[in-house]
Amino acid sequence: METSNSGKRLDKKITYAYIILLILAVLLTALEYAFANDGVAYDVRTVVDREELCPERVEIIDQDTRDFYFTDVRVFGEADCLFFCSSHQNVEVYQGDHLLYQLKRGNHIFDRTTGFHWNFVQMEQKASFLRVRVQALFPQIREYQLHFYKGNAFKIFMEQVREDFGNVMVSIMDVAIGIVLFAYWVTLKKRLKAGNGLLYFGLFSILMGLWSFGETAIFQMTIANRPAASDMGYLLVMLLPVPFILFARDFLEVEERKISNGLCIFSFVNSVCCVILHLSGVLAHKQTATTTHLLLVAALCYMVYALRTHIREIGFDSRVWVNMAGLLILAVTCVLDLSAFYIKAGGIDVIGRIGLLFYIILVGFQAARDTLKQLDQGRQAELLVELADLDNLTGLYNRNTYNKWVEDHPRPDGTTILTFDLNYLKKCNDTLGHAMGDLYIRSAAQIIAQVFEGQGKCYRIGGDEFCVIVNGLIGSSEMEEKFSKMEEMEKEYTPKEAGIPLQIAHGYAYFDKYQDADIEKSRERADKKMYDNKKLRKEKG
Repeated sequence: METSNSGKRLDKKITYAYIILLILAVLLTALEYAFANDGVAYDVRTVVDREELCPERVEIIDQDTRDFYFTDVRVFGEADCLFFCSSHQNVEVYQGDHLLYQLKRGNHIFDRTTGFHWNFVQMEQKASFLRVRVQALFPQIREYQLHFYKGNAFKIFMEQVREDFGNVMVSIMDVAIGIVLFAYWVTLKKRLKAGNGLLYFGLFSILMGLWSFGETAIFQMTIANRPAASDMGYLLVMLLPVPFILFARDFLEVEERKISNGLCIFSFVNSVCCVILHLSGVLAHKQTATTTHLLLVAALCYMVYALRTHIREIGFDSRVWVNMAGLLILAVTCVLDLSAFYIKAGGIDVIGRIGLLFYIILVGFQAARDTLKQLDQGRQAELLVELADLDNLTGLYNRNTYNKWVEDHPRPDGTTILTFDLNYLKKCNDTLGHAMGDLYIRSAAQIIAQVFEGQGKCYRIGGDEFCVIVNGLIGSSEMEEKFSKMEEMEKEYTPKEAGIPLQIAHGYAYFDKYQDADIEKSRERADKKMYDNKKLRKEKG
C-alpha cells in the first residue's frame, strides 16, 4: 500500500510537471511569435504557371554557402516571381549587384533559425541575370536540395491550397477529436474512478494535430514568422511522448510505474535542456532533435511493453487489437518522418495523416465506450449501495444505515434526535390485514419525510419505529409547529373507510455531552417523551 500511494503521488507530480511544461511551451511560442524576426527584407506574394528553373552553374563558396546562377530569365511579367523553398538557411537574391531579396537569421535569442521558408521574390520585368546565395545554418542541412521555379505567386499559393487541403482537414480533425475527448473527460471525471486515459489521449491527439498542421504547406505559406513556427513544431514534438506514455499505461491498465515515470522525467529534462541550449545559442532545436526522436521511439517501445503486459495479465481484447493497429500506423509514420528529417527520403503525406486520424478515431471510440461501460457499472453499483441503505417498504433509510451512522458519530455535539411510533398499527393489521398495515406504515413514513427530510435524515429502525437525526438544534416552538403539522397531515392520510385513525406518537431530545455517553442515550430520552406522547394521544382517542 505504501508503494502504491507513493506511486500515485509521483503520478500527480508528473501530471503537474507536464502541465507546467505545457504552459511554458505555450508561453515560449507566444514570445517567439511576438519577438522573433521573420527575417524577410522583401517578400512579395504576387505572380505564372509554375515552371522549374535549372541553375546554369553552382559555385561552392564554403562548406555552408552556395551560389546559384541563372541567366536568360526573360519571360517574367509584372506579376511574376522566383519561387523556391529553403530550410534553416540564410538567403540572398541578386540581380546583377542589386539585392532584390534577403532572408536572414536575426541576433535575438529567439532568432536561432530562419526555419522552413517559402521564398517568393518579385523580379524586374526583363531580368536576365540572377544569383541566389544560400547559407546553411546547421551542418545537417548543408546538402539540402533546392528547387527553383518561376510562376504566378497567387496561382502557386492556390495550387498548394488545393494539394494540401486534405492534410489540413485531417490535422483539424485530430485537434477536434482531442478537444472532444478532453471535454468528455472533464464532464465525467467526478463520476468515474478510472484514471486519466481520456485526458492523456485527448492531449496527445491535440498536440499531434497541431504538429501535423504545422507541417502543411498552407501553414508554412501563410505564417510569415517562420522562426517561431519552426520552434513551435519542435516544442510540440517534445511534448508528445509524455501523454502517449501515460495513455498507454492507463488505457492498457499497466500497474508498473518505474519505467513510465522514468521516461516521463527524462522527457521533461530533455525538453528543458533543449530549450535552454536553444535560447542560449549553444545548440538550436534542429541540432538537439535526436534525443527527442529517441524518446518518441522509446514511447512506441513502451506501448509494445504495455501491450505485452496487458495480454499476459488480461488477455487479448478490443483494446489490444486497436492499439496493435495503431502502433503499426505510428511506427510507419515515425519511420517516414524521421527519414525525411535525417536522409530526406520523403515525409509524412496524406496517407500517413489519414492513418493517424484512423488510429485516433479508433482509440477515442474505444476509450469512450469503455468509459460509458464503466459509468453504467458505476450507476449499477451506486444503485445497489443505495438499495442496501434503504428500507424496501418506505424508501427511508434502514436500521443498518442508522447503526452505521451511530457508529461513525457516537457523540455528535449539537444534534437533535426525534423518535416516532405508530399507535394503531397492530389493530390495523389484525382488523384490516397486513396490506392495509403496510399502507399505514408507508403513509406515516411519507408524513415524517415531508415534515423533516429537509432538515435531517429519516430512518425506519423497527416495524413501526422511526427516527430522524437533525444536524443542528431545533427550537421547542418550531418543534411544536412541526408536530402540529404532522397531526394535520395524519387526518389527510387516514382512509375514510378504514375506521382506524393514522396516529404517530413523537418525542425528541438534544445530544448532551454531559449526561449522554453517546447518541443512543439521547434516543432513549427521546423515546421516553415519545411514549408519554403515545399514552396521551391514545387517551384523547
